Amino acid sequence: MMKVNGYEDTERQVEGHVQGLQLKRLDDGSKQKPAAAAAGSTKAWNIIALRVVAIVLSIAGLVVMDTDEQLGRTPLYIPYLNSDMNIPKKAYYSLFTSFKYLVWANAVAAVVALVQLIIVLAISRQSKAGGWITLLVDQAVAYVLLAAAASSTEVAYVAKHGITYIGWNEQCSNYHRFCMRVGISLVLTYMATLVFAILTLMSAHRLFSLQSTKGLKKKNL
Repeated sequence: MMKVNGYEDTERQVEGHVQGLQLKRLDDGSKQKPAAAAAGSTKAWNIIALRVVAIVLSIAGLVVMDTDEQLGRTPLYIPYLNSDMNIPKKAYYSLFTSFKYLVWANAVAAVVALVQLIIVLAISRQSKAGGWITLLVDQAVAYVLLAAAASSTEVAYVAKHGITYIGWNEQCSNYHRFCMRVGISLVLTYMATLVFAILTLMSAHRLFSLQSTKGLKKKNL
């Protein structure tokens, strides 16, 4: 009888210990939920703010380039007179393929950022598939903007400095305002690229955190 009572006491102690651990887990979980919710809300507002910044920068880069034009004078050498004659010519962005690509890239980036912003505001919790789509789209837009800015930078460099080896003269002295606005558009585009790169990192962190959380829940079960 004493052994039986001893076993019963041991079982009761074990059950009490298990119940105490369960209550402690519940208490810790209830304390952590508000903190996790607050952290998630902060991250969501950071993403919303970055989406708005991306929209503003992309639209600004588009508008500055799209409205860029200037009437300047291009020197034309006349052999019979043995002198240069300044011919009035208008420079505008659509003369350059790289600048047209930059305008379209900024337009696509602005539309994507706006759609993603609407999705973030409309959906409180994003699915795993939605997280992957967001990550891949943000990454693709960052690459598109970077490619457009890089190609346009090369054209702008030639216009600014020329290539003396093959006799290409610089043109920014004749089209100073046009070149200045090209530079502003490039800076805005590079800034938009940086914002999309940050959004890509945040999307990746959010997605992998969601996966690790689900994995921990499965282990606990």
